[in-house]
Amino acid sequence: MSIATYDLASLTYDSATTDYDGGGLGLSNMPVVGVFISFTDGPYVVDPNWVEVTQYVRDINVKRGRGNDLQQFPSGSANLTLDNRTRIFDPFNTAGIYYGNLKPRRQIKIVGQWAGVTYPIFRGFIAGWPVGYSDGGKDSTVQIDCFDALGLLASETTLADPLSKYTLSLSPSDYWKLDDISVTTTMKNQVRTDNTMNVADLSTIKNYSSVDSLHKSISGAAASIESINSNTKTLTSGYGVASPIYNDHVMSMNVWIQRGVSTTTDCAAYFYSTSCNLAITVQETAVVASFVSQLQGTAVFGRTNATPLYYPSRDRAGHMYTVTYDLTTVRLYIDGIFVISSALTNIGERSMYDWSNASYGIYQEWSNYNNKVLSASEILTLYQTAILQIPETSTVRENRVMSTSSFSPLLQSFPASPTSTVSELTTDSTIVNDLQKTVISEGGELYVSNTGVLTSTNREYFASIRSAVSQMSFVDIGTGVYYDHAALSMAYDADQVRNSVQLQFSNGGSTVVSDATSIASYGESGESRSTVISDFDGATTLASRLLNLFKNPRLRIDPFMVKGQRNPSYDFPLLLSLELLDRFTFVRTPSTGSAISQDMLLQSIEHRITPGTWETVVNGSARFTGWFIIGTSLIGGTDVLL
Repeated sequence: MSIATYDLASLTYDSATTDYDGGGLGLSNMPVVGVFISFTDGPYVVDPNWVEVTQYVRDINVKRGRGNDLQQFPSGSANLTLDNRTRIFDPFNTAGIYYGNLKPRRQIKIVGQWAGVTYPIFRGFIAGWPVGYSDGGKDSTVQIDCFDALGLLASETTLADPLSKYTLSLSPSDYWKLDDISVTTTMKNQVRTDNTMNVADLSTIKNYSSVDSLHKSISGAAASIESINSNTKTLTSGYGVASPIYNDHVMSMNVWIQRGVSTTTDCAAYFYSTSCNLAITVQETAVVASFVSQLQGTAVFGRTNATPLYYPSRDRAGHMYTVTYDLTTVRLYIDGIFVISSALTNIGERSMYDWSNASYGIYQEWSNYNNKVLSASEILTLYQTAILQIPETSTVRENRVMSTSSFSPLLQSFPASPTSTVSELTTDSTIVNDLQKTVISEGGELYVSNTGVLTSTNREYFASIRSAVSQMSFVDIGTGVYYDHAALSMAYDADQVRNSVQLQFSNGGSTVVSDATSIASYGESGESRSTVISDFDGATTLASRLLNLFKNPRLRIDPFMVKGQRNPSYDFPLLLSLELLDRFTFVRTPSTGSAISQDMLLQSIEHRITPGTWETVVNGSARFTGWFIIGTSLIGGTDVLL
């Protein structure tokens, strides 16, 4: 970047001295800076069209990381001052070359180049284009604030109704949520406009209304129907057109049902399709699943000659019932679990119509699958999604959360070997909140790399190469990168000690672990975290790990300043390579007494760049060093087991 001059007449933007690729930018003792903006591509483009704007940049400040190791990593930031004397970055200048493309959330990247090697510093998104004037209007700048992918995803919400999304992904032939009976007698089909579910002849209906959902986690209401007598069909859908004779075909039906007030009246759901019919009947003492292959004769409902399969059901609660037919066998599932099956023993009569109907009871989330057999895995996932409890690894959960976003998987990096199993799903949250809760459940970290990659780790991340082996040393004397020790502040206190850890986990569970020795030494200090870990044992294991990490004081060093220009050939390749969670060695050599040497993991890094100066601020934590790492630590050494 060139030193700012306010003489507009001498301003040249294509000068060789301000060209990033030409190597003439900056002083000989600091890296060449490159700033690039994608004016024509949106925020989700992986490889956008980059345009260099370095020649307009007056100063840069990039900050990535967190204040201390008890915090989650927030969105990284970059702040730049752009020279706008020609109004080139004024979004209201219709004559500007970028007019129409100066939009919020355009992508930006910042790099540094030293000795022919280019190092990433920041990739993110521009918040906006605020134009400012000074010096009596002779000078104009645009101060742009930028954020990384965590800032972008913070405004993206997760699904409010994951059950609908998953049900639709199974390609049902009909899907009625049945949550709209209170406002209409014609209930919407989610996949077809020509086959609504309707309240039948009102003269035969005693009452119909919306009632509470059949499970607390299913969004929307359920449809309650009471008929005058037990033989009346209260809900019905269909074409009312005679269907031709077909050969048998596979089919499935899935529906949530709860018996009504009556102790004697059965609840039943039917799915007729061409020459076949599936039915589920919930009785006081049994659940009956039936199938009829209707290839001969005429029967309106075709319930004769069916083979019943019995399963007790007396709790008067809502349950998910699924019945499938695969040309040879009828299978019944209750709440996602296979119950019983039966082979066909006979053939009934042919139905004249394609339709579905139901009798007395409460119904919700009804889906039919013509020419498809739902697998046991699909049925179980339907139930787990309905109750918002899907046991899976933390990495699978992270991918599930990100599947609702347009942010490219090519800019995501999640652990290949996660430790935790999570269960509870959240709805109407934000992607970042769900990701952070999942990563907390894993015991890992979530941040955006200097290349713009959304990155999470497992709980063993400090055993990885760059976290296990020191990448550089910061020193006040001797070999290493020199830091400004004149204003250095160090502390050994209990401010970040946590000797009682409580974790909440799925289904409202909670576990607490504590360390009596630490409490006696430093007083009690608690840490509470909300997780989606699936069970008590998993939550207790993680809580115990956190307790071991935080129960004792560790050396704390306030963020310290490094000026790489002191020894640029040695310093800048190391400083520009440093990434969050990298291990480094900090050495302090006081004028008297013993020297202090402490390995730390990088918690934050800040680059302050102006014409002629490059300052780097480093913040580390000793919390995650000193633990025994297989293949790195020495037997008999000072590292201890975690």
